Amino acid sequence: MTEINYELLQSNVVEVTFIKKNGEKRIMNSTLQMALIPEEMRPKQKEVIEKTINSKESHLVKVFDVDAQGWRSFIKDTVQNYKVICPWDLWASNSTTG
Repeated sequence: MTEINYELLQSNVVEVTFIKKNGEKRIMNSTLQMALIPEEMRPKQKEVIEKTINSKESHLVKVFDVDAQGWRSFIKDTVQNYKVICPWDLWASNSTTG
């Protein structure tokens, strides 16, 4: 399994491939970068993210799913792969042509 880096999540959108509890493979565009999280969905304090990282549930990675526009989590040990997504790639995959 691959270890995910929190600093990477705090400054980028990261495409994470992991295995869900039901055994399905899932690919999610994830971030902890505050500028990419709608203001009304941001944690009230920066410490919230730091507490999440250092909590008893540290086997869980809690991230913002930029496609679903909501908070999600996955188990660290189920990460198979991850890569930084260029903002242009993310925009292009979500846009439609007329």
